[in-house]
Amino acid sequence: MISTKLTKVILVGFVTLTANASLAGSYGDMKPYIEAQINYMNPDDVSSNTLSAAAVSGSVTASAGIRIKNEYKNETSAGVEFGVSVNNNSRIGFAYSRPKFELDKIGLNLSATLTDGTTTITGTASGKFSRADLATVAPADTFDNEIKLYSMNYYYDFDLSSEIKPFLGFGIGIADIENAKDKELALSLHGGAKYYLADKVYLGGKASYSQIQGPNDGFGFKYQDIDFWTATLALGYEF
Repeated sequence: MISTKLTKVILVGFVTLTANASLAGSYGDMKPYIEAQINYMNPDDVSSNTLSAAAVSGSVTASAGIRIKNEYKNETSAGVEFGVSVNNNSRIGFAYSRPKFELDKIGLNLSATLTDGTTTITGTASGKFSRADLATVAPADTFDNEIKLYSMNYYYDFDLSSEIKPFLGFGIGIADIENAKDKELALSLHGGAKYYLADKVYLGGKASYSQIQGPNDGFGFKYQDIDFWTATLALGYEF
């Protein structure tokens, strides 16, 4: 779960670093840039809370609960980032991508309880359904979720050489998830390097760890935070 305290720390850090970077740079130092990106994403499994219901018939109370665990395929998607180098070492960029998290398997855990106030009996059951199983009920892509990711990123470039610049960074943004009730907060950590093929053209590689705050879906399930790793290959141009 993304804590309020962590979110505030990242927000304050982002504002402070970007403000300092802007003050440190002059207009002559600023260089707009744009990147075309290919992103390979590896999402972790995502579990929901337990959705419960109860009914009473005479002296007997029946209650049941269901919990879902989604397993997703790895995903390759295109993305774009544009921004500005505010000085030789600091960059601020806006990134957009639109991955589609394809469901590979779904696990269900069921529990039921019957009680008359004196005697209680319980039962549990679990099962796992593949994408092929789900396709017999509805089109397979019914269970997929397309995500629109918007992120504002700060990067610090290290001066390793004139051709190679390693960098570290972090980002904060919004995830607009298909079938979710609301847009959710997204946080990221980045590390990578740029290799200059020419004076203004570079090839970039980046590894990112991201977390999207757990969404609510239309069925009433509340999901855990969505964690995923991303490997990015970028071709960039500095104006």
